[in-house]
Amino acid sequence: MMDSRYTTMLLPLNGNMRDLASGYDWKMDTGASLPSFASGANCPILGNKVAMDLDGTKSIMGPRMWTPIAELGMPDLSSSGVYVNNLINALNDATDTAWHTNSSIPGAYVRMSFPNPIEIALLCIQTSGATNSIYNFCYSDDGYNFVPIRTIGPLNSGWHNNFFEMPVGLGRHKHYRFELTNTPGDGGWISEIKIKQPHEMAFDVLDHDFTLDWWEYRRGGGTVFLTENNVSFPGMLFGYGGDSLYMTSDRSSWSIVNRCSMGGYTSNTWTHRAVCRRGAHFEIYKQGRKVNYWDSSYKLAPVWSGPPAIGRSGTDSNIFNGLLSNVRLTNGLCRWTSDFNPSLISYEDSVLQHPVIYTPRSIGAPMGRWS
Repeated sequence: MMDSRYTTMLLPLNGNMRDLASGYDWKMDTGASLPSFASGANCPILGNKVAMDLDGTKSIMGPRMWTPIAELGMPDLSSSGVYVNNLINALNDATDTAWHTNSSIPGAYVRMSFPNPIEIALLCIQTSGATNSIYNFCYSDDGYNFVPIRTIGPLNSGWHNNFFEMPVGLGRHKHYRFELTNTPGDGGWISEIKIKQPHEMAFDVLDHDFTLDWWEYRRGGGTVFLTENNVSFPGMLFGYGGDSLYMTSDRSSWSIVNRCSMGGYTSNTWTHRAVCRRGAHFEIYKQGRKVNYWDSSYKLAPVWSGPPAIGRSGTDSNIFNGLLSNVRLTNGLCRWTSDFNPSLISYEDSVLQHPVIYTPRSIGAPMGRWS
């Protein structure tokens, strides 16, 4: 039985195109329903498992993997003045305005109160901290007694997007707030608060162990999978141009690996591919044989805007040309650390009947930032 800590996406499998973590259906990039699976395109090694023929013109888009705060509830207002009012209004109508902490004193806060309790797995805030403002992020069940979750700051000067993973067992709560703990001068800001719930974390491998593996039958180049479409630097980009792999931690450069070879691609042949991480060590396998590796302790950038995609690459129209089957991302488990026999891999249909739940790791230092 699969360990419930792991989130596995398995697409397509016997015609099912559904993300196992969220339960959302995947769609063609036009928003239309998926076409029929390719007739006679069964991967011979996988037996009755079917394949999707993308033929260089089609790609498949995943669900949105974060929820705007305005869709979850109406944040309340603290007594810190007009800038806080602007931030509250921004959260409710999706405009871009910030809480400026100038003239604020310790204890000033912005509170988010939701109609129903929610669990926050990942927090992202845009900040500017020219005066080293420091905040506590807290939760409450009654709206009066708040328990600190973690300290945010002192913030770095200049504008940054900071993201923080929440501790295991945080649970669902109705009230959260940012509470100022010092007396900053001019220049402290909080803006663009985003949160992610546990079911939206399937593609946020961060610094966890993970495995992405798939079967491909290529007629040409094209991208297999990326974690975030329509951004210049998604966290992970696999198979770009047929053979290259890219990863980023800061969303502004390929800071983890840049144009790493995946061993070349073989045309008109069913080929198994796998990319694995264990700790700070990454490995790439082709047909079960290790073809490349590198080390990095960086955390992969999470998904915050565009959805994940199969068969294309972000702002590029690099569409996959060929057949894909059993594209599987396992978040939390490194499946292989040495050569293996891909013909013995079993994809159990029953896994579709038992969606699994992502569990975040224990709290630690801030995971990273991008500018």
